[in-house]
Order: sequence, then C-alpha cells, then structure tokens
Amino acid sequence: MSISRRARLIFLVILACASLFFTDLIDCSGQERISERTLTSQAELFHQFIRSRRSIRRFKQEHLPLEVIMKIVDDARFAPSAGNRQPWRFIVVHKQELVKEMNGVVMWLPGCGPAKGEEPTAFIVVLGEKVNCAFAVENLVLSAHAEGIGTCIVGSVDWSRVKKLLKIPEKEQPFVVVTLGYAMEAAVAEDAAEEIGLRVWKDGAGKVHVPKKRLREVMSVDGYAF
Repeated sequence: MSISRRARLIFLVILACASLFFTDLIDCSGQERISERTLTSQAELFHQFIRSRRSIRRFKQEHLPLEVIMKIVDDARFAPSAGNRQPWRFIVVHKQELVKEMNGVVMWLPGCGPAKGEEPTAFIVVLGEKVNCAFAVENLVLSAHAEGIGTCIVGSVDWSRVKKLLKIPEKEQPFVVVTLGYAMEAAVAEDAAEEIGLRVWKDGAGKVHVPKKRLREVMSVDGYAF
C-alpha cells in the first residue's frame, strides 16, 4: 500500500473512532461518560498517524487541487504561538509556471532529491519568526499527510530568487519552503544503527530509510541525564 493511501486509511479510521468517542460520551440514562476503550484506541491511532508521516522527495506529476491546499493552510493557522501573536504568512505556489521556477531554487538532501519528472507539484513558502512558525509548519505537514499528500520541509533555499519571483518585501523574514505532491516513493522510520548513524539512505527497491534516535537518547526524567 502506498504512503498516501496508508495515511488516508489511518485518518479515516481516526474519524471513525472519533464518532465512536462522541457516542460514548452519553450513556442511556443521559449521564456523561467517557469510554476508556475508545480513548485508548483513539490515542493509539493518533500516535500511529504521527509516526507514519515521513518526508517525501519524489512526487507523481498529478495536479493538487487548490482547495485542498487551502484546507491544509487553514489547519496550520490554528497552531499555538507565543502571546497568540500568530506571526506567520503562507504563500501558496500553485500556478504551474511558478512551480517550475520554484523547483530551481530548493536544494535537496544529497542522493535523495527528485529526478526530472518527479518534482513537487506545489509549494508553500512560510514567512515569519522561526520558533512560532515551526509549530504552524508541523500542523501543515500533518494536515497534508491526512489528505494523502507528501511533503518535505526545505530550509536550503535560494531566498533572493524566491523573493524576486514571488515579490516578497525585504521586511519579511523567510523561514522554510514546504514542497507538496502525491508521493512517488515509500519512506520508513527506524531506530538508528551505529554503523549507519543518522544518515538517510535508500535500499535497492528505492525505499527511503530514516534513522531516528532512540527515546533514551533524547529524554531523561527529573533531571539532566545525558
């Protein structure tokens, strides 16, 4: 099953569980209650959904509906921000002439970028203060994942060309570009092995392997213990 189909299936199951959750809120006597079983299954599906999202760098050359991209950005704007300042701006690049130009200004992870005919079919340029915008971008890529759309957050960008192409004022602070498209590759996360480290690699079948640090390497309890 493709990444996009799996993501959509997981999301539909989450919706089904959500409907069960709301029916479990009220019992036959009219008293509010919450089913522990429902909460547990809903939480597990949510964890699976988050962990199944991977960066995608090869895309099918299929049109992305603008209304779907707008829905994704709408989810991004609901992210938290310090003081509720919401210091972000999103420029959707959808027109094909502009998309072609944008494909020439992003720089990919060595050995993992798209070949000709595998490029992103849309872009979202994110402007604003970095820490707060990071929250919005996480919303954005998870929303895209729910829609079966692959994304990659790219920070290596020729910003002078982007600003000129999209007529962005000098006062605006660029953050990242998010590439979008229907996935043409599969990617999996796995515990990092010592012999590979954190290097992203492809196997003979073209599947992308993304090593992740183990929980014990990034978390300690009740004090610093690294």
